Amino acid sequence: MSTEASRTNRRPSESDPHHGLDITEIESYLSRQAEISQAQHFAERFADRMPWLTASQRQDVIRHYIADRLHLMDHIASCYRQQHHLDALRFRSQKMRLIATLLGVITVTAGSVAMLAEMLAARH
Repeated sequence: MSTEASRTNRRPSESDPHHGLDITEIESYLSRQAEISQAQHFAERFADRMPWLTASQRQDVIRHYIADRLHLMDHIASCYRQQHHLDALRFRSQKMRLIATLLGVITVTAGSVAMLAEMLAARH
């Protein structure tokens, strides 16, 4: 068996750092890294507008800017998750009401058809 084939057919081991990660976790990690990179970029641009800062002050401004931005992004994500959860609950409730209404309509329709069939059978 070739080296390439053995690499693609091997099972992930416990020592594999990516063992057990699903696609959602990977996407979440990559998204977070992109947020950090973007926050770093904007923090440096922000600090560049303050040329009077010492190197130490500049680093403090950048660090605080990044922390504030990431905190804001976490807050936005938390609000999104909470709203998504509430929407899912509302959807489930509406779905249950719709099913109950449909079952009621089906029951009434079946009863009406049975009554009609009885009346027609009684006439003949």
